[in-house]
Amino acid sequence: MEPSKKEVFKVKKLLVFILFILLAAMIFSTDYVGLLSEKVAWNAGNEYILVQLNDNKPEYLSINHSENYRYGKFNIGNNPIDFILINDDEPLIWVDSNNNGSLMDDEIHAPLSKETTNNTLIFGWKISVKSFYETQGSGESRLIRIMARKEVIETDFEVRYCLYEHREGLVLFEENVLRKVKVFTTGPEGFYRLEDIYFGVDTDGDGQIALIPDSYELFYSPNEAFQIGNKTYKLKETTEDGRKVLFTETNEKPVEKPKFVKGKDFPLPDNFENLLEGVSKSDLLGKPFIVVLSKATPEQIEEGEYSDCCNCNMLTAFNEIRLNEIINISEKYKELKILWIVTSKDADNLKEYTNIYLSSNSKLVEYYGFPGEERVFIVDKDGKLVQFDKYWVNEESLTTDRPQNGKLMLGLKDIRTTVLNLVFN
Repeated sequence: MEPSKKEVFKVKKLLVFILFILLAAMIFSTDYVGLLSEKVAWNAGNEYILVQLNDNKPEYLSINHSENYRYGKFNIGNNPIDFILINDDEPLIWVDSNNNGSLMDDEIHAPLSKETTNNTLIFGWKISVKSFYETQGSGESRLIRIMARKEVIETDFEVRYCLYEHREGLVLFEENVLRKVKVFTTGPEGFYRLEDIYFGVDTDGDGQIALIPDSYELFYSPNEAFQIGNKTYKLKETTEDGRKVLFTETNEKPVEKPKFVKGKDFPLPDNFENLLEGVSKSDLLGKPFIVVLSKATPEQIEEGEYSDCCNCNMLTAFNEIRLNEIINISEKYKELKILWIVTSKDADNLKEYTNIYLSSNSKLVEYYGFPGEERVFIVDKDGKLVQFDKYWVNEESLTTDRPQNGKLMLGLKDIRTTVLNLVFN
């Protein structure tokens, strides 16, 4: 029996209503999905994980045992990956790369690198392995870096590994607002859980993400809100394998990130007066000033007695010399103001300086750089950033093995020349 015209009309009405609801949800939705399809080699942020090696062969591995075999697992994804270190003068590694529980269909890898440092032998590999995640149900190729290390006088190697890639792709936040997004996991198992990730967003639309530790485009927690145009967003969800991210609009205030650009205004936090008791922005602005991040106070540097025995944390000779030079200049030219931020100890003892403002406020440390970094920023009387310790990491350097091992430090001559030009002009 065919439906009546009245029933057909009701069905059509219902379909139109459902379609309207779906369209409205799409139009007024505040969620933005990104599919991060590209995997890029980059191991910054991930520590090498020490593997427990065993002499006994697991029963399920169908291979003949050898006395120089050492057995271990890489714990990546939901399914740990078996491997064998073949212990020899130049070790080989045999990895279950396809993660099928057998090594018979996998190749044995010779090391890609070898180095000897202080009577220590270090061999390295980069191997692609298949890992599994619940959200996908299928294997995902991941690149890992493996290191075998031993003292020359020892017989056995230790093995460590780390993930060697991150996810990146594009997210359409609004119509015609397409931005690059990178997501990194610090979890040794390779899961992109919210508590294990940090991410970068091209907030200023220049096509790149500033991948430096104090970047205004890196966010170390999903709770950090960021701004694109007039709207503010947060990272809401990630899938375990990092292929998909979900951003959402929020009314929260975006995290204040300083942007260090030569020739532009030097960034001072909004609540500067609250962070540095007794000092205001006007105390610095209007005259040349320097911002110094240091493990030690000026007094400790002058007396040459700084060392943190608990952490074996000492100033390098390079940093000690250039920081001493800043102190010498400050004593000679009182019009030069210095904001000295101690990154490792309380600012207890300081002899009388009329132009050095000492602080150990952790918020200032977080704002201007990582704890422990000896950094210098030089600013002119108009508040413009003239010179600073600039990290050399850029998009091209991500292809290197250790992309964050160096930075372009201001030398003694650079600091003296810049400061004297500011003081006498």
